[in-house]
Amino acid sequence: MKVEVTIEDPTTWVRPWTFAVTGKKDTSYWQIFEYACHEGNYSMLHILSGARAQERADAERSKVDKNSDKDKDK
Repeated sequence: MKVEVTIEDPTTWVRPWTFAVTGKKDTSYWQIFEYACHEGNYSMLHILSGARAQERADAERSKVDKNSDKDKDK
């Protein structure tokens, strides 16, 4: 099986473009699933935990900077 789609949107693209997805008929496949990359689903936890760690580090650095400023005033 081959599914082919042509996108025509002159407000976005300078010319039409086409993509295709091919597949082999297999009677054991009772359902067709979306063809997509899902690695982002697995890495999202790590991306978000990294961002939260950076936010914590920034907050700690801000606290140290404020304490340093207080020491200078004495």
